[in-house]
Amino acid sequence: MNQSSRWADLLLIVVIAAVVVVGLRSMRQGVEGGPQPIAAGTTLPALAVAGWLDHYGPPPLPDGEELLVVDCGASWCGPCRAEMPRLKQIRDQYKPLGVTLIGLTPETERDLPQIEKFIETVDGFDWPVGYGANSVLDALRVQAFPTVIVFNSDEEVVWSGIGSHGLADALDRLLAR
Repeated sequence: MNQSSRWADLLLIVVIAAVVVVGLRSMRQGVEGGPQPIAAGTTLPALAVAGWLDHYGPPPLPDGEELLVVDCGASWCGPCRAEMPRLKQIRDQYKPLGVTLIGLTPETERDLPQIEKFIETVDGFDWPVGYGANSVLDALRVQAFPTVIVFNSDEEVVWSGIGSHGLADALDRLLAR
């Protein structure tokens, strides 16, 4: 084995070790410092979006004892897509109890064909979706998709999570008060 071959092998070993170290650090940060839920008490910012999908219109805000569930996601997000059947089921179950569901996406007007194409794949999808919602998502400090947030009638966060796991239990607790 010649000298340059040994250096190449050594360099390869160093690169592999660096990748392993960075990967392990990223995994640890994902557990310890990953996306955080939205802080309880955070106020709902103005729903300043580029627009609402035409056939759904802008949503009503909570009134009285109602709760507003905001699903923050995007049509290109695999986990967001996977959440839709569960969100539809939750929406159907809790809508008669005064729970409103809306969607917010950072996608823009040019993405409307993809958004609508995705919506057509979800049987019974009929809740409002605001697109171009970057300012709202930034104000809420949404760090990951899908993020689901529940606001009370005072327009304050009372529950949030990465995805809808635990949402039904939270709604049961909040509606029992």
